[in-house]
Amino acid sequence: MAANLCRLVQGVVTLALGATTWVVSAQEPQALKFEVASVKPSAPDDQMMYRLQPGGRYIATAQTLRRLVANAWGVPHWRVAGADGWRDSERYNVEAKTGTQLPPWPDSNKQLSEMLRSLLTDRFQLVVHPEVRQETVYDLVIAKGGSRLQSASDGEKPAFGMEPGRIRFAAVPLELFAANLANVLGRKVTDKTGLAGKFTATVLYAPDDAGPGDNRPSIFTALEQELGLRVDAAKGPVEFIVIDRAEKPGSN
Repeated sequence: MAANLCRLVQGVVTLALGATTWVVSAQEPQALKFEVASVKPSAPDDQMMYRLQPGGRYIATAQTLRRLVANAWGVPHWRVAGADGWRDSERYNVEAKTGTQLPPWPDSNKQLSEMLRSLLTDRFQLVVHPEVRQETVYDLVIAKGGSRLQSASDGEKPAFGMEPGRIRFAAVPLELFAANLANVLGRKVTDKTGLAGKFTATVLYAPDDAGPGDNRPSIFTALEQELGLRVDAAKGPVEFIVIDRAEKPGSN
């Protein structure tokens, strides 16, 4: 899901909320594509990152095909099926130019999502299909004591970052926070707080690999103590993206 100035250490920030097209004729809409793009194997010390720089330069580094597909279709990486072997182990760097002026992140997600889909289809010969499964999901709701969220200040720039034990976001709607919380909880999370607007917050919690001396709370406790929110388990439809075909990209 592409992001602006968002460095990832754990999981994939899910930012793509859909796709759009530019209609060239009444009969055949044409998918958006990057103006130019390269896909190359990552170096061993490259860090996982997505970034949209000024001037329309898009960069994704140290990404597996599975994570690129997840970003392009706006789902967490664990909702990409058929990503065995090299599709989930070999890492690639993508550098591209949009060729057109895009709005600031996160409003640019729709266009970037479609451009990335076109790139994966072209360079990886990617073929996928959606598959809906009934799974346990989480509903993000307001906790008993009430919300503790702080509204973003006027003029505050949107940002989102995740790393083990910490989630930081600024000037984003709870819909986006809930979608990315799925990377920590391993299940689909839907915002059902009813809270409109954009918010800024930091959530500190003990990751799964925390040691016995780590006194940070669990993610569930942190959500309630720090944000005044909780997640309720439910059953619901979850869309997976299934990879039917993919080939390693040639040199470019």
